[in-house]
Amino acid sequence: MDGIENAGSAKGVVVKNTAKIRKWLADYDFSQSVISDTKTDSVTPASTTDAAEKAKIVSVACNPPEDRVPAPKVTVAQPEEDTPADMIAYLAALLGKASKATAVVKAESTQQRVKIDALTQALETEQNKLHGTNQQIADLQDTITELRKKLSAAEGDIIVLKQTVEQRNAIIAEKDAEIAERVKMAEVLCRDRSKQADELLQRLASKIRVEYRDFVDALDVPMSCDLGENLRLQLQSIFDILEKGGMKIE
Repeated sequence: MDGIENAGSAKGVVVKNTAKIRKWLADYDFSQSVISDTKTDSVTPASTTDAAEKAKIVSVACNPPEDRVPAPKVTVAQPEEDTPADMIAYLAALLGKASKATAVVKAESTQQRVKIDALTQALETEQNKLHGTNQQIADLQDTITELRKKLSAAEGDIIVLKQTVEQRNAIIAEKDAEIAERVKMAEVLCRDRSKQADELLQRLASKIRVEYRDFVDALDVPMSCDLGENLRLQLQSIFDILEKGGMKIE
């Protein structure tokens, strides 16, 4: 039992069961001594009755509900008082089973520990992945926030540009209207000037026409000093008329 306790000290159930077996052995020894002292007495002592009741069933290697791996239960019936050798052999077999059960529990515990370590490692890996994913999400959220700020600023610029375009379109419309008005005025002035020019030409023509008639009449007259003088005077008169009409000859 000392070896079992040392080997399975990590399991509380082993310690409890070995303690029960030690108590049962002490009660059994006490009951045997009482029986030897009172062989002729017809009344059985209370201590013997209690020891017999306590020795009815001993459960060894019974895992409590909280243990992961159940161990086999071993039930010990009350031994015959006159066969202590059989009881010792039975207890030895019981301890052997308890040792095997302890080995099984230790093996199962080792397997569970390996599984727990593997699950812990997998959990850490998944947590690292989750941390990386959360970091990526945070970075993307920062990028989205920055892009939204830029988009908001761009939308503000677009509104300002639209207002500027509208203002310039209004100015262009005013300039177009002004140009159209000036074109109309130019056309009117052009027509007036053309008309004035025509009228001026007609006035000049009417003034020169008299001189032209005299010139035509003198075409058939032989040239003489008087005719040459008259022609010179006519030319001077024509040039004077043209200068008065706005033509600059000199």
